[in-house]
Amino acid sequence: MWPSLFLLPVATGIRIMYCMNDTLRDYQQEMKLRLFKEWELHRSVMVQMPTGTGKTHLLAAIVREFLRGS
Repeated sequence: MWPSLFLLPVATGIRIMYCMNDTLRDYQQEMKLRLFKEWELHRSVMVQMPTGTGKTHLLAAIVREFLRGS
């Protein structure tokens, strides 16, 4: 299992944070599947989700899949 990786710019450089829980909620999984489908069609996708719904966690899961070559 790869951890989610967050790069956070801070005044002293970049802080790297890990999240070992890579389980997505149902709505995040659905958004990820929709995003991949739209990406295949348009190659440009924007995701809008309310505050606190896990956009950063979702993005980390998407990047992880790209890096794995899935």
